[in-house]
Amino acid sequence: MNRASEIRLDLHAVVDKLLLVKADLQAYAGMRGGDGDLHEARRHQLAFAIRQVSERALALEDLAMRLGGSVLAVTVTRATGESLRCAVHRIDRLESIDDAEPFDDVVSSVIDILHAADVVCLRASGGRLDAATRRDVRVDLLARTDGSRTGVVVARIGPCPPACADDADDRSVRSVGR
Repeated sequence: MNRASEIRLDLHAVVDKLLLVKADLQAYAGMRGGDGDLHEARRHQLAFAIRQVSERALALEDLAMRLGGSVLAVTVTRATGESLRCAVHRIDRLESIDDAEPFDDVVSSVIDILHAADVVCLRASGGRLDAATRRDVRVDLLARTDGSRTGVVVARIGPCPPACADDADDRSVRSVGR
């Protein structure tokens, strides 16, 4: 019988690791010189890898913003939980990309981290804020009074001010006029 359990997942830690990988890839690409079709193809592969890693980091940041915090509780079955734990472990244990590494090893590392980031993102999207960090981010939308949909999004990090203690669990977006 598959029993459900909860896993705490810190999205900011995963995003930080992805951004480090992106920076390593950019440095690695900068060290790769030369002419010819092979070098041109590798530059294209590295540019694509950088873009993919960046998109995964943005997706996780967007998820943290939408949920109102970065630490989530994800309810999973045993098999799903093991998959998520392995993905987080792969992200945590990935060392920096050395400039001397062979190109194929770098590509293998990128494939591994992209897969792990996808697992984390998909599982985290079904999570909820951890009770201990539930009120760490509050999002407000300051909209224009002319009714246009453009406006400024303000995220406040830290505990809610005492004036909004009654509606602290209301994490919906609010529009504020002039």
